[in-house]
Amino acid sequence: MVSSKIFIRSFYPFLSFLYIISLLSLLVISFPSAQGLGLSGVKISPVVYVPGQIITNHYEITETNLPTQVSVSGDAEINDFVRLTEVKDNGFDLIIEFPQTLTITPGIYTFGLSANEVPPAGAVGVGSYLSISKRFEVQVYSYDKYLGASFDAPSVNEGSSVNFQISVQSQTYSDIDSVRGYITVYDRGNKELAKLATPEIALKSLTSQTLDAVWNTTGLLPGDYWAKAFVSYDGKNINLNDTFKIGFMEVSVLNYSQELEQGFSEFKVQIVNKWGNTLNNVYARLFLEGQEVLQTPSISIGPWQEKNLQGIVNIEKEPGVYSGVLKLFFEGESKEEAITLAVLPQKKALQEEMAQTQRIARIFMVISGALVLILISYILYHKHKLSGKKGKDFI
Repeated sequence: MVSSKIFIRSFYPFLSFLYIISLLSLLVISFPSAQGLGLSGVKISPVVYVPGQIITNHYEITETNLPTQVSVSGDAEINDFVRLTEVKDNGFDLIIEFPQTLTITPGIYTFGLSANEVPPAGAVGVGSYLSISKRFEVQVYSYDKYLGASFDAPSVNEGSSVNFQISVQSQTYSDIDSVRGYITVYDRGNKELAKLATPEIALKSLTSQTLDAVWNTTGLLPGDYWAKAFVSYDGKNINLNDTFKIGFMEVSVLNYSQELEQGFSEFKVQIVNKWGNTLNNVYARLFLEGQEVLQTPSISIGPWQEKNLQGIVNIEKEPGVYSGVLKLFFEGESKEEAITLAVLPQKKALQEEMAQTQRIARIFMVISGALVLILISYILYHKHKLSGKKGKDFI
């Protein structure tokens, strides 16, 4: 009987450990999830201050079973324009109401919308309650005439036309009477090639439009070009520029693996598509001293995009520098490029393998040592308990 009690008592440390783990698990489960509490609604920021405008946006509070409290805070100048409705069925409205006249200084203002979980009445114990916030930007313009603009010169294929676009945005509460763009085209050496003008338009306050001008590239060589846009409006002007390419059906090599180790190695070729369309069935074949050693899988590559062609090659040659040929295939076309490759001994790979083996051995030794210490401590602990028990039985 005594020995059976001692045997049972020997499990007390293990049972205590299980008890602690169970308690911790219960506490973790009782915590609200940090992944929860969502606040969903249509994105409205940035908001443009339009005198007299009323904006209403609905929000839903999700991923919580607790009561929530919502609030707004931000720059004092716009606090009076923002309010919230009461939360009902986890939903509420954000209302922004601008006065009929401009009452604040032009600029950019911000405010935040927050939702917070509210602890139940009388809640005790350890717990965490979540909150979530959204930030809004309010842009306030002036009555002085001001125009924002951007310029786009898209790349095209040879023989095609470039559709230059100037996007203009009114950033004033006043109408702009006249807007027009003037475009000058240059080659890479800054030689002037053409002058263009867009139609003249009027622009209502806080509206935007696009000005177009088309230029035919027939007769020009593929390459890099750029254009300058001069935007004139009601006595003011803006200068912009952009670069573009005239492309042709071509795939070029940007870089490739110039060193390979003996045995199996990964070979990579970085390529670029110089065509304004997607190229399909693009692949490479690698030859060393006239012998094909690799054909990469085929890929598709988008207009002007850079990508890698890669594959595993088995190098059986002695260390040294070898001449080779890299052949590229695309859309039924092909081209080749002379390259040189350095074949290295497998020393590097062997060193990495040995270092990895040593790391694993060290980890194994540490874990083994820790297990031995735990086992010794366990045995000594039970010897001590058994000796104490025997002394008590003797008395």
